[in-house]
Amino acid sequence: MIAQEKNCSDSFPLSLLRILKISCVLLYLIPKTWKIDFFLLCGYLGGSGAIEISQHLAPTGFILLTIVWIGAYLRNPGLFLKD
Repeated sequence: MIAQEKNCSDSFPLSLLRILKISCVLLYLIPKTWKIDFFLLCGYLGGSGAIEISQHLAPTGFILLTIVWIGAYLRNPGLFLKD
């Protein structure tokens, strides 16, 4: 994994991705901002899962995305229901 980080660090700063991940999780935990961050997490984890699928890796991004969707539904079912 360290070898992969060295290869990726030439093209994109991984510390920026770590900061993005941590900020997404923190915003998701704040009650006033969780709806906005739900969509940010969906985009981030969807992209992560797509990259993992294209590289023939385990789809952990999609597994985490499913957990986020279940949590959001349990938190506010009206988010998914049509009015």
